[in-house]
Amino acid sequence: MKTVNTLAILLLICLAFGSGYVLRATKSSGRASTSRRILYYVDPMHPAYHADAPGVAPDCGMTLEPPT
Repeated sequence: MKTVNTLAILLLICLAFGSGYVLRATKSSGRASTSRRILYYVDPMHPAYHADAPGVAPDCGMTLEPPT
C-alpha cells in the first residue's frame, strides 16, 4: 500500500511539471511573434549617451547598439 501511495504522489508531481512545461512552451510561442520596437541606441562604453538612430558614437567611435 505504501508503494502505491508513493507511486501516485510521484505521478502527480510528474504531471504537474509536465503541464507547467507545456503551458510555458505555448505562451513563449505567442511572444515570439511580437517584435520589440527600438526606442533609442546607446554607446556600449558610455551607456549615458543616447541617440535616436543607429550610427557611431562621437566620443569613442563604437557602433551604437539597442539597449538590452
